[in-house]
Amino acid sequence: MNKPMVQDIKMIKRDNEAMHESAARRILDDYKMHQSGGSTGKRQSRLALWGIAIVSVLVLFFSISLLFAKASVTVTPKTADVSLDKATYTAEKDAVESQIGFQLASYSGEESTSIPAEKTGEKVTQKASGTIVIFNEFSTTPQKLITNTRFETPDGKVYRIDAPLSVPGYTMKAGKKEPGSLKALVTADQPGESYNIGLTDFTLPGLKGDARFDKVYARSDTPMTGGATGIVNSVSAESYAAAKSTLDAALKDKLVGQLRAQVPAGYVLFNDAVTFTPDPASKGQNLYSTTTSIPVVLKGTVTAVLIDEASLAARIAKDNVSQYDGGSVIIPHMNELDFALTTTTPVTADTAQVAFTVTGNGQLVWTFDKDALAQSLAGEPKADFKSILKGYSGIDTAQVVLRPFWKMSFPDDAESIMISDTVLGE
Repeated sequence: MNKPMVQDIKMIKRDNEAMHESAARRILDDYKMHQSGGSTGKRQSRLALWGIAIVSVLVLFFSISLLFAKASVTVTPKTADVSLDKATYTAEKDAVESQIGFQLASYSGEESTSIPAEKTGEKVTQKASGTIVIFNEFSTTPQKLITNTRFETPDGKVYRIDAPLSVPGYTMKAGKKEPGSLKALVTADQPGESYNIGLTDFTLPGLKGDARFDKVYARSDTPMTGGATGIVNSVSAESYAAAKSTLDAALKDKLVGQLRAQVPAGYVLFNDAVTFTPDPASKGQNLYSTTTSIPVVLKGTVTAVLIDEASLAARIAKDNVSQYDGGSVIIPHMNELDFALTTTTPVTADTAQVAFTVTGNGQLVWTFDKDALAQSLAGEPKADFKSILKGYSGIDTAQVVLRPFWKMSFPDDAESIMISDTVLGE
């Protein structure tokens, strides 16, 4: 076998090297081409991902905006100024439509104080005294009573009148007997503090065993006070009366404040619609004490006439505003108008009608149902706003702001619609 020559071996080596170089070059070119195409793909993929993210964020933003959609409606109601000069009205306890209604409210309490004794170490023998009401339920003719007629309490204490009296006979009203009555001053039979008593009933011992015993009787109008014996301290009747007058004003103010805090919604309490009645038990006076100060106690009750605010405002509107349409109206701060009861008889729990006058300047404000308006607007296009408002006669003008700004309809949820009143500030 022939051996290859050296030059043949070299040729083969160069051919192999060339072949490998060519293969390597092809691989490198393929790699570069792949690298160039891969970069473009990555950039395209990256742009696509950014686009999807931006769209997602925008969708999320608009979704959240819709979720928190709000509407603010600012309403200016109709108004009219009125001026009243002792305008006369009548209110009914059981008012029907077109009548002014009222109700009574009362509050009771007490105040106490003490005043320094003006005289000390005074020796007294003082009998208690007070006022009673004597009733005659026995006959239609007067019952005559002589001086020193006795009146006895259930526990046996005796008090006497100091002058002759004639108690009117009973009368019949609607088939019911109404006993005749007469007030009288009585004085304790004996001196001493034990005869200082509160309100009670009295019988007439002199009529015991007589048919008149159960038909002629008496009841306290005031407590029995002033009884004292021994060494005591005292004040003058004038000082006592002055202290009680101060208590009177303080107690009335306190009770009116407590009553005013409990006025029911829809009613107005005028400053001069309140009467203060001292408790009969506070009418007497006790000028004596074994201590260096004299106690003064006052009990009483305030009774107020509460006027139905809406019905009075409607009547005022009807009487003073020619264009009044019968809608619901109020007068802000109505209680600041001057009110005066003109009813001649005392107001009691049985009072069914009261007459009064009102003086002053005020502004009538038409009202509207905010909740109903919000329900009417919920889910409706903004373009229908004005036509919806026409269903609310108490509204003069109104503006609306929707959020987000691009939204063209009201939120579906009425609670997301905020309504404010430019006049009442609510």
